[in-house]
Amino acid sequence: MKAPVGRVYFIGEHTSEHYNGYVHGAYLAGIHSAEMMIDCIKKGMCRVKSCPRAHEINHAVEEEVREPDIRREPDDC
Repeated sequence: MKAPVGRVYFIGEHTSEHYNGYVHGAYLAGIHSAEMMIDCIKKGMCRVKSCPRAHEINHAVEEEVREPDIRREPDDC
């Protein structure tokens, strides 16, 4: 998952195409994502589109959180 979901950007070695799973991948992915966010915030040049289903996912999560689970007892963890 490399595309942001709303305002959440995913950064780490798992997003690196060349160094997946390595420290260098995490380092380079962090630099790349930081540059993208700086461009987006300061220059209004957002290069990456948000995940197309982000709105649907956010809405589903909001509904799940909003409705209490009556089957669950308060002491259940």
